[in-house]
Amino acid sequence: MASMYERISFLLERALDPETPEESKVKMWIYSAHDTQVTNTMAFLTQSFDTFDYTPYSSNVIFEATYREECLLEGLSCFKVGIKFDNTPVQLPGCQELICTWYELDDYLSTIWYSGPGNDLDDACFQL
Repeated sequence: MASMYERISFLLERALDPETPEESKVKMWIYSAHDTQVTNTMAFLTQSFDTFDYTPYSSNVIFEATYREECLLEGLSCFKVGIKFDNTPVQLPGCQELICTWYELDDYLSTIWYSGPGNDLDDACFQL
């Protein structure tokens, strides 16, 4: 999830950069994963395994970033991110609507992200 978040942040920053040629701005990005990653991603985002005890074949999680061209000068506040699980919108805590502003999503993720000793989840897991 951390690498996906970093990738999305990078893509949004590029979209805001006036030096990035229009044809180089990403319009769509696909990340493929196995069912366990889909289930773990949804359990992480919702903080619950209750509705993800079974992940049907070909399940998917869609992160859709949208913006209005005229507000790009406003920076990241221009972007909204919608999340869908098997094409069903997911409501995240802290988001006023089904589609979160970038800052709402960023704030929510910072509350559920690992923040233990050293802030490095891999290191913490290997210490067990």
